[in-house]
Amino acid sequence: MTSPIRQCYDAVRETIGQERAERLGRIDSRDVRRFTVAVRGEEPRPEDPVHPLFLTSILHWGTGPGGSGLRPDGLGPDDTHGLPVDEVRVMGAGQEIVVHRRPEPGTVVTIHTSVTDADYRHGRTGELLIVRVRRRFGDDSGADLVTCHETFLAR
Repeated sequence: MTSPIRQCYDAVRETIGQERAERLGRIDSRDVRRFTVAVRGEEPRPEDPVHPLFLTSILHWGTGPGGSGLRPDGLGPDDTHGLPVDEVRVMGAGQEIVVHRRPEPGTVVTIHTSVTDADYRHGRTGELLIVRVRRRFGDDSGADLVTCHETFLAR
């Protein structure tokens, strides 16, 4: 019998290179101000650009589910951006972020997500799945804003 981690690994490997696009919506100036206050501890000036981590810090742009709608690992059902990881617990393991151009409030953003690699490991603490994902944020003209190379661990 194949374990859930091994099944997830096999399913994730089949998605490598497939890109999924999702329109996130318009960057709201109120959300930008709230994020800036949370990160810098001060109200942004009107001429300040959107913080470079704004796009990659938001997993889900909607209101999100209530507590009973969360997965056991605390993620919402849409927070895995289509990865076939429903049977495992997922946690973040780091990001490498490239800022191409900072968006302005009002910019409509689309995220393009693809798996770039997946590794299966079995060690003394059990099975582990390592998934590497590229999340590319772009505007309506198709111009790249931010590219995020992210690593996830699943158990």
